[in-house]
Amino acid sequence: MLPELVWKAPQELPIPVDLQNALGGPPFLARALYQRGITTPAQAQAYLYPQLYQPASPAHLPDLEKAVDRLYSAIRAGETIGVWGDFDVDGQTATTLLVSALLQAGGKVQYYIPIRESESHGIQLQALKRFLAQGIDLLLTCDTGVSAHDAVNFAQATGVPVIITDHHALPPVLPGAFAVVNPQRLPADHPLQPLCGVGTAFKLVEALYDLIGQKQASQGFIDLAALGTVADVASLIADNRWLVQMGLSQIRQNPRPSLKQLCADSNINIQRFNEEHISFFIAPLLNAIGRLADANPMVEFLNADDPQLISVRSAELRGFNEKRKLLCDQVFTAALDQIERDPSLLEGPVLILHHPAWPGGVVGIVASRLVERYNRLVILLTGEDLLRGSGRSMEGVNLIQAISAQSALLKSFGGHPMAAGLSLEKENLPAFRRAINEFVLQSAALPLPPPTLSIDAFLKIPEINLDLAAQIDRLSPFGAGNPSLQFALANVKLLSHHKLGSGGDHIEAVVEDSDQNTLRVIWWQGGNYSLPRGRFDLAFTLRASDYRGAREIQAEWTHARPLETETIEIQQPLATVEWLDFRQDAEPLQSLQSLLAANSGWVVWKEGMQSPPPSGCFRHQLKPAAGLIVWNIPTSWEAFNQAMNTVSPQKVALFANPSSPDTLENYLKTLLSLIRYRVNHQNGQATVEELSAASGQPDGMVRLALDYLSARGVVQFRQKELDRYVLALQSDFAKVELFDLQQRLRDLYNEVKAYQSTYLNLPMNLFGSIQ
Repeated sequence: MLPELVWKAPQELPIPVDLQNALGGPPFLARALYQRGITTPAQAQAYLYPQLYQPASPAHLPDLEKAVDRLYSAIRAGETIGVWGDFDVDGQTATTLLVSALLQAGGKVQYYIPIRESESHGIQLQALKRFLAQGIDLLLTCDTGVSAHDAVNFAQATGVPVIITDHHALPPVLPGAFAVVNPQRLPADHPLQPLCGVGTAFKLVEALYDLIGQKQASQGFIDLAALGTVADVASLIADNRWLVQMGLSQIRQNPRPSLKQLCADSNINIQRFNEEHISFFIAPLLNAIGRLADANPMVEFLNADDPQLISVRSAELRGFNEKRKLLCDQVFTAALDQIERDPSLLEGPVLILHHPAWPGGVVGIVASRLVERYNRLVILLTGEDLLRGSGRSMEGVNLIQAISAQSALLKSFGGHPMAAGLSLEKENLPAFRRAINEFVLQSAALPLPPPTLSIDAFLKIPEINLDLAAQIDRLSPFGAGNPSLQFALANVKLLSHHKLGSGGDHIEAVVEDSDQNTLRVIWWQGGNYSLPRGRFDLAFTLRASDYRGAREIQAEWTHARPLETETIEIQQPLATVEWLDFRQDAEPLQSLQSLLAANSGWVVWKEGMQSPPPSGCFRHQLKPAAGLIVWNIPTSWEAFNQAMNTVSPQKVALFANPSSPDTLENYLKTLLSLIRYRVNHQNGQATVEELSAASGQPDGMVRLALDYLSARGVVQFRQKELDRYVLALQSDFAKVELFDLQQRLRDLYNEVKAYQSTYLNLPMNLFGSIQ
């Protein structure tokens, strides 16, 4: 089930005329820049063209000049500099950048990236002791260290000064390192404040190379800064935006052999390389090895020019990434299983799940998926006695603040407002679950309002072309702080769709507007969600791509908003109809026979197979007649009114025989019997309308039940056209959407039951006023 989104229409803003004239292009471009705080032509030029942007001086970073002087002294004295990194892409690229830059500057360098499975994030003391034993004279961290008080104290006590470069949240007291270079020490509005780990490392190298008279040479590492910045989902504003713009340009013009190979493996045209290729192709590959194995070889790989080594390593990365996908799906399914068995887990604002066998390298990814699904904070933990895990938050709740408030129950923790890691003893888990839920309830404005989706412009399908995509691309790179422009189509319908990917994870759909113009749309990760029925508004992003090897428009599905249901007009004035009430009749069959014997102008409407009349027709078989006999209880007022419109009767006889089984479970058994019959006797061919009438439930219930039975692994179906299926039976069991589908089924089933109760008890004189 997709989370609720509240659409915000494009705002009318006082866009300066000179800004619009300087930009040109469609008006929504100037509006988007204005909303991002770009209000003058000069600001716009610097935003769009990186060569016109003036990046901030590295010297603005506290302790940076002190750190650079110490590194320069170490290089001149021949001291061994030990670079301590981290295993995510930010950490890998920061480590690679520092190692490469220091070696190129004439330094002696060793490096170490912790093994996630055994060490987790940070600087574990035993691993540090082994590293320092290699003759390290100066310890330089990247993307880590700002909370490593014990490790820093140990190193400095043994005579090894420590320079920390990090970007994570500052602790109440900084470690006693020689220098702590962290952009979080700057004011929130400083252009360097959003730097991530590799961005901070780049500014350090930029200053070092300026000191040794090679400032221009430092730009050779800017591709690594771009790669890590995008992968870490850093805010793409100010200097971060400039770093990524320049880095992407360098990758397109002069790519590292390793990146060139990864792009070739993913069929990416390197000359059109952009931030999306990092986010969806390159970063997952590099992250996979950091999550599941040893990321240290990535430093050599990213710097390599040996084709054989690059080929072997890139194949390893693809293998690790496939394993990562499988593990994510397994943990996600197991998490849903826990929630299905114990729905009370969803009662608080923080969902906390634990399983001793979950691989720690993927729990953060799965936590993000659960946040999207349940619109609440999520923490997933693994381990037997000492539990380790990751948490993810949503806008409006500071996760690291909520976790740090429970520090008395924790062994360690660290992170950001939106993502954090932690460890605790298993015996403290119940108390931690209670305490963090209470903290969030008291400190956050709950319940949080549903997230919003700001629409930048409503478009018409004929307006969508490569020229428009080129205009949109002027605002790239997109990401945090500079979100993709969101467009919308009004009043479209689904023309066709099919699933993409080996597991059917994605959907390619074709939508059609009221003028029969069509647009192909890709819905990434949409394979497990229900598609909208009827007419709807579609929100989407738009870019040009080389999908299928040709330059073309790529529209990507964001959200669908159903149109308000139109009121059904009753063609026959119901007040003139003669109503006959047999709903409480003890002998309904006898009364039916009497009606039919007295008058041949009746048509009998039947629903379901529970108590069929001797003769009759389903809703889609009805035709005009003088009289309508409603034999079974209808499933909704809409179905009732449609029948009245079709038949246009002068007389209506109301009976109240059951149309479907008395429980949801029995209804599903009935539907399975109908499917089995279709498979065995009609080659699996069926329409939603036929299954709906035969099972005595609304069309929406049938669609939802088919999705549910498919998720259970009981039924397979493919859609030949809208609402026409080819069905098959299977025995595998899968549980991807099970819990949500089951709950939605039960809710809809209860709605039908509530309507049928109203039908049974409504006074006859009110039937004529039903709309």
